[in-house]
Amino acid sequence: MKALNAILALLLGPIMLLNIFGGIVSGIWLAVLGMWNPIFIGLIALIGSSFLLSFALMPGILLVIPAAKFAENKRYFVMGVFVFAGALYTYSIIAMWCHEVMWVFVQKATSMGSLVPLLLWSYGVAIGPLSFMASKEEDNEFSAFLVFFAALSYIASGLWVLLGNPTTLQVLILMVSVLALGMFTMFAISMIKLRGTEGAKADD
Repeated sequence: MKALNAILALLLGPIMLLNIFGGIVSGIWLAVLGMWNPIFIGLIALIGSSFLLSFALMPGILLVIPAAKFAENKRYFVMGVFVFAGALYTYSIIAMWCHEVMWVFVQKATSMGSLVPLLLWSYGVAIGPLSFMASKEEDNEFSAFLVFFAALSYIASGLWVLLGNPTTLQVLILMVSVLALGMFTMFAISMIKLRGTEGAKADD
């Protein structure tokens, strides 16, 4: 657990800088290039995507709710099934969202000079709404955890697009792989915490 915290802390700084300055820099860059269409698309997406994503993610939340009841009854296997199903659904939606946002903007690139700002801009469009929703749940550490791994998957995929020549399927596989790492880690932590909570109640 300490090793995981150390890795997360090491990566958190660059991600925070990208979150703060990436959208501003890329927006100005695209404006200088005269690429107003991606800018307008991104702004519209930023305005409407938070509501749409909240609606799309709702089933995942509903799947997790019964887990607490099963935990109270010490039915940990069934609890785990609901927790895992909720996490799987949530992370799948995030993977599809990030992949589609990247694909929409990357296909507008005409050169390396336009690909870089488009990737930076698309990162803000994809991760911005997730960060906004997570900020409304300050007491939910798993929301921040989800945003972190979504950002990590996007950065890894963006670097591959920038430095290599992956297909859209390969990019999706990479995103899913990074998010799956986050999902299984979150699942393990949540199960440990739930069982720990029930153990503490039993001791009382």
